[in-house]
Amino acid sequence: MAVSKCTYRFLGCSGLKVSNLCLGAMTFGEHRGGRPGQCDEATAHAIMDKFAELGGNFIDTADVYQYGVAEEYVGSWLSMKQRDRFIIATKVNFNMDPTQQDPNKRGLSRHHILNSIDGSLRRLQTDYVDLYQVGREQQREKFVIATKVCGPMGQDPNQLGLSRHHIMASIDKSLKRLQTDYVDLYQAGRNAVTAASGCLSPPAGKSVAQVSLRWLLQKDVVSSVIIGVKTLQQLEDNMGAADGWELTQQQMDDLDAASAVEIPYPYEMVWRANKAAGRQRP
Repeated sequence: MAVSKCTYRFLGCSGLKVSNLCLGAMTFGEHRGGRPGQCDEATAHAIMDKFAELGGNFIDTADVYQYGVAEEYVGSWLSMKQRDRFIIATKVNFNMDPTQQDPNKRGLSRHHILNSIDGSLRRLQTDYVDLYQVGREQQREKFVIATKVCGPMGQDPNQLGLSRHHIMASIDKSLKRLQTDYVDLYQAGRNAVTAASGCLSPPAGKSVAQVSLRWLLQKDVVSSVIIGVKTLQQLEDNMGAADGWELTQQQMDDLDAASAVEIPYPYEMVWRANKAAGRQRP
């Protein structure tokens, strides 16, 4: 048994503890709809086995990833494991059948959300998911409505979340009441951070990907960082960022500067106040 490479953090106010690296399942299944894909079921199972062996307990997928195939791969693997050892997240919003243009097969209506969770539970071979996320925000009002729809599901989703949502947009009180934390998504296309990572002098033997991931993990607002891999080698490399070393404050500052974006009013006031109080900017 390999020694765990992960540490564990609370996922918002849910009480759930998740590994600080989360395995994303977007690469599982045949490449479809412009999504990465390309891992067959055997490879996906091997990746999830190694992830669990290295201490990972948090897996993120979506119904639309390869139009259900990714959830099926996670489900067939999960059916052979102890279900309550793992925190499973999935998402709702998109049309699962691109050949049909039925307007009720996408979005955040009660009809679509309830149909979608039924399909996800069937493919995942489980009777509950731990984190049920809106795949992309269309309007804040729709997100709030979605939370009211999901609320009566009882214990099915233990926590609600919003994917692809910028933390600065969370000032709205109705969203803040959800008390969810944010799971950061690592994408190799974040050119500024990746380029800056390559220019740093990282600890010996650390890759650019590890430096980028470590930069995110050292942010106090991050519960877990989602990684996406297609090979065991990529997984092992990414997992090497989870614990056992840290970037220096100067390296963190350099990466912060490389990735900084202009903060619009009124959020700029919020972050100035946070800075004065000694809180980190995400």
